[in-house]
Amino acid sequence: MPYLRKITLTSMLLAALFVSSAAAIAGFDEGYDAYARGDFATAVREFTVAAEQGDYRAQVNLGVMYSTGEVVPLDIEMAVKWYLRAAVQGDVISQLYIGEKYRAGEVLPQDYEQAIVWFTRAAEQGNVLAQYSLGLLYAENFDMSNDHMLTFMWLFIASENGNNEARQNLSLLDSYMTSSAKTLARYEAVKWLEKYPN
Repeated sequence: MPYLRKITLTSMLLAALFVSSAAAIAGFDEGYDAYARGDFATAVREFTVAAEQGDYRAQVNLGVMYSTGEVVPLDIEMAVKWYLRAAVQGDVISQLYIGEKYRAGEVLPQDYEQAIVWFTRAAEQGNVLAQYSLGLLYAENFDMSNDHMLTFMWLFIASENGNNEARQNLSLLDSYMTSSAKTLARYEAVKWLEKYPN
């Protein structure tokens, strides 16, 4: 099997650090303002209040803080706790993070089926990294599929949505698949793209 290039979640997570909107649950705006002025203890306290009340934005922010060790001590278990709560509410970044933790077996038990569930939820919301991650997951675990079809399908989807690494990895798969298998995988990918357009 060719080496498929991987990417880390760190840069993607840092880009999502502070999600903000007009409608806020008590504590979120206060946490956001406190963070902006450098009062990190208040920010963590207020985000925690909002997160406990179910504000997924505060849950994501706490997840990022604990997963990067920014402002609070690095604590991956706490990060997973907050990301999982946000993922259940449909936050795409959190779904991607939880999928990766299941794939890697970090904090959560290694469970490829659960990784597929969470990556797929994020992929259905148009997250190209989740689409690419599904291609990599199937490439790494051929016991989950009898051939390269699912790998090719997800890499094709990610490639069509602009992921250059997926495009490069598709060319690596070329010699491993028959032309009819590639045609069928493309057909399935196009059907998926029509159902879940970006």
